[in-house]
Amino acid sequence: MGINFKELQKKMETAGDNGVSKLNMRNEEKQHKFQPKRFNHLKKEKRKKSKLCFVKEIAIPFNPKTGKEDDTYNTGSKWRPPYSVESVIKLVKSYAMENEEVKQALMQHAGISSWGVTDPDTVTDPDTVTDPDTVIDPDTVTDEDYRLFSSYLTARIFSIPAVHVTIPSMCNNAYGRDYTVDVKVDPVTGQYIGEVPLILQAHKFFIEMAYEELADYNDKLNSGVFKHDEKQQKEYRQGIFSKVPISDLAPINFIQAFEIPLNQKFELNDDKCLVTSDKAFVDKQTVLVRMNRTISDVLDKFCGGDYSAVDKYPEYFVVDMSCPNDTESPTELGKRTSYERELNTLKDMEGYDNFRAATVDYLDNFKDLEETVFRSSYVSRYDSSVDTQLLTACNSLIDLKNPFLTQKVIESNKDFLMLALGEKFDELQLEVECGISDKAEGNLDSAAAKQAAKTFDIAGQLDDALDAIGTEELTMD
Repeated sequence: MGINFKELQKKMETAGDNGVSKLNMRNEEKQHKFQPKRFNHLKKEKRKKSKLCFVKEIAIPFNPKTGKEDDTYNTGSKWRPPYSVESVIKLVKSYAMENEEVKQALMQHAGISSWGVTDPDTVTDPDTVTDPDTVIDPDTVTDEDYRLFSSYLTARIFSIPAVHVTIPSMCNNAYGRDYTVDVKVDPVTGQYIGEVPLILQAHKFFIEMAYEELADYNDKLNSGVFKHDEKQQKEYRQGIFSKVPISDLAPINFIQAFEIPLNQKFELNDDKCLVTSDKAFVDKQTVLVRMNRTISDVLDKFCGGDYSAVDKYPEYFVVDMSCPNDTESPTELGKRTSYERELNTLKDMEGYDNFRAATVDYLDNFKDLEETVFRSSYVSRYDSSVDTQLLTACNSLIDLKNPFLTQKVIESNKDFLMLALGEKFDELQLEVECGISDKAEGNLDSAAAKQAAKTFDIAGQLDDALDAIGTEELTMD
């Protein structure tokens, strides 16, 4: 039989126990692993159709408070707050109202001779504004404002410089793993400055081996050993460089978008989803899209003006995504998914104004945007522990009997090979130096090898291939 409530009250008082778990062990908040905020990734599925609203942002190539370039804000480092276009326009208008030089700089860059509104509550046609001293009202965003700031609009793209690794022992899947690498690059020559990270030394080694194989293939092609047509030659050469297990450092680009599900007629799947949309709905529909050539081409058409007639939205570039109807293959879904101009415009759908207001609210109040994007990218940070993994992997991976491990390749990569092979390299190098090596001298030209790798665009192939796969599948542990 349990104690009565009076006895229980007395026990609580005498024990000085306030009812809270003393060691915080009996706490619902501790019963689940903390999961930091991550964005979902765009998924491609058979017959799937969606409307994608690629988020726009304003990027100004000078200090918006002074109207001039400085060390912080310039062409190479633009001022680009992580908020909605509408709110950033209001902010910049407040700067222009306080500083005439800012106003003039904004107008000059946009290529207009006047800007202002005589009545904050009136949408003004810029062609009718002739007085450059008309009032700028920062609390109102007019059609004229959107036209002026259109020259500063771009897609919200996040770039993470990374190396892609497909060495099985360093991955936990069939697609490889991305590592972000911190290294300075000379903007003129493209050469790395300072100490080159080990993973990039490994990339150099593998592409130089590939170059030797390429040179051997070209010799056999010229001598008639291989009788390949142009298509076969291209595929063979591509196949040589596709075996390189470590890519060069290249940006992985993601774009933020809002995804709205559509039916097979490109109508809203849920005809009330925009009407009832709020910040929570927008958060659920926010996706990261890994950029590929097709998406990049579409965005270029928007930003370059080819799609100006259908660029109707201040906050986003809108396209209809359509996945193929006859395949579930990730590779085919990636290759054949299309991104076209809208069939049914979002602006004409019931609830658009509500949806737009919800997205503006969401964009203006989202915290730690870039940190969230990085977590969501599943790109791993490169550190000394990866070096250890890499050297262990390469020790097993490098075949000393490979005919394309030539004397020139050994000499060009001796520092890396010394670390990767240890005592095995000492023997290898001694044989070369004593002239008793059975290794061919080789045809290596390091600059040509680097150019060949760019020609066959290893990183570009990866972006197109991995676009079809949920990025979170690549590196989750």
